[in-house]
Amino acid sequence: RLLSHTLVSCWLLCAAQLFAQPSHRLHPLADGLALSAGLGMTLAGYHLNQQLLPLPPANLQWLNTAALPRIDRFATAFYRPSVATLSDWLAVASVAVPAMCLRSDYVRQRLPTLGLIAAEGALWTSGLTLFTKGLTQRARPYMYNGTVSVVEKMTADGRRSFFSGHVAMAAYATFAGASLYSQVYPDRPAKWVIWAAAALLPAATAWGRVAAGKHFLTDVAAGYAVGASLGVLPLRLHRSRPAPVPH
Repeated sequence: RLLSHTLVSCWLLCAAQLFAQPSHRLHPLADGLALSAGLGMTLAGYHLNQQLLPLPPANLQWLNTAALPRIDRFATAFYRPSVATLSDWLAVASVAVPAMCLRSDYVRQRLPTLGLIAAEGALWTSGLTLFTKGLTQRARPYMYNGTVSVVEKMTADGRRSFFSGHVAMAAYATFAGASLYSQVYPDRPAKWVIWAAAALLPAATAWGRVAAGKHFLTDVAAGYAVGASLGVLPLRLHRSRPAPVPH
């Protein structure tokens, strides 16, 4: 809910910049539709998740690891709440990658426009995540784990496994930051370090989510693919010409 409110506020604050034409250009009609669709999907996904109920205790016995894809079965052996907390912090740390771009004069001068582009990608990332979770209602790995108490399994969150929102948002933040950095500083060797960090932070978050028993391998792989794609694509689509190298 906080994410949705923040992004809507960013949208309203940036609306006056819709007709600005920097190197990253906005397209009023297309961006308005994309933002509206992303916001609508986020709200619809949130509503679907609010309707989710815990899996009835009688149904837990029907959760059989043999019915899972072979690649996902190993994740059911894990349940580590402390690692889940670590994955939370890894996801938060991913914001450091786009924050590095704030040192650029180019970025600071066009912050409203770039902020709107970022909001567009973030809304689509959160919308796809919430909507997919609400539709699939996939049980998390720890729901299959016999060492976890029934009480701990009696939450609606136990049915929000696919796909990983932590990994999706981490990948979105890091890949958007690395993409922007590369466009603003195309000749700097440091961009490869930024790209390495962009790839490794969401990968570490994915490891944490699997090791915590929160997600299957396919959950984090899907989240990584969605977040990385939406981190790169909006900036590419809004770029009108090569960004100047700031001095």
